[in-house]
Amino acid sequence: MVGLTINSFASLSLSPPLILWSLARHSPSAALFAAGAPFGVSILRAGHGDLARRFAAPQPDKFAGVPHWRCAGGVPYLDEALATLSCRVERADPVGDHLLIVGAVDRIAAFDGEPLVFYSGEFVRLAA
Repeated sequence: MVGLTINSFASLSLSPPLILWSLARHSPSAALFAAGAPFGVSILRAGHGDLARRFAAPQPDKFAGVPHWRCAGGVPYLDEALATLSCRVERADPVGDHLLIVGAVDRIAAFDGEPLVFYSGEFVRLAA
């Protein structure tokens, strides 16, 4: 299982539903994101900065001790996520020193709560 913290994530299209994110080309996980490959997105809740840091740092098993589940295809999702997106790689194109990944969203589950937001080098809460 591979887990990553992504800081360059955006909605790309509503019809069809597409997301956009990037990953350093030198990442050991980059080769896993080929066209058609399934992947999941767990959007973290406010207060889960420690989880974001955990999945950003290299370690042997990022999921050890972290409550999670796997879909039928084996893709992992975090139990306490604010939202989850079941996706497949639509495109993975090298751009500069990153791989630009377009994901086709097949399913979404969303729950009540506030998102984890990273701004200006720290985790912050959004004002009402």
